[in-house]
Amino acid sequence: MADRKKLPNLYDILGVDKSASTSEVKRAYRKKVLETHPDKLDPAATDQERQAAEREFHKVQDAFETLGDPAKKRRYDAVSALRFDPESISKHSAHLMADRAEWARQQAEISDRRMAAFTKQLEDRKMQLEQQIALRKKKIAATRVPLKTTDPTSRGTKSTASTVPPQTADPTSRETNYLSKTLADFEVRRRVALQRKAEREEAARERELAVNIRPPLTA
Repeated sequence: MADRKKLPNLYDILGVDKSASTSEVKRAYRKKVLETHPDKLDPAATDQERQAAEREFHKVQDAFETLGDPAKKRRYDAVSALRFDPESISKHSAHLMADRAEWARQQAEISDRRMAAFTKQLEDRKMQLEQQIALRKKKIAATRVPLKTTDPTSRGTKSTASTVPPQTADPTSRETNYLSKTLADFEVRRRVALQRKAEREEAARERELAVNIRPPLTA
């Protein structure tokens, strides 16, 4: 593996140990400021020397800005540990992947519960619609009246087996059509919901494989 690009060590810039307290960092900073301030250069210094001095001075400023703040110092130490310790990187990555897998599992459980409730709602509604359609058809059938026709061999009329609904009745009731259409719509929604559930389960399996099967770290 190619060598990592060497990054500046803020402790080396200020000349303090990693265990240095905030007050020790401040004392080291004041000392370094006096040593590296560009105004201390000889008046005959070249532009190149002045630029180098300014860069060094800014490094001291940046180092103190981080190490002089306890919160920033803790973050810097944590990042440095990951940067220079491959084992820490591996543990940190594994921890992050485990956290993400647990979050995905919890979200999947929540989604499954919602899907189960939604599917039950659709099934209940489907049953209600089917019952309403059957009842509506039964009412329509009950409103049919015998068809009275004239018997050419008789002066009177007689009833035949044929029946027709009264003029006010609609055999293709708009209500029945509406209920049938609504039932079909609920059936489509149910199929879509089940398909999305299957897709989420497949994605969860793929995430689990990604967590359990990780390539080894290269030396």
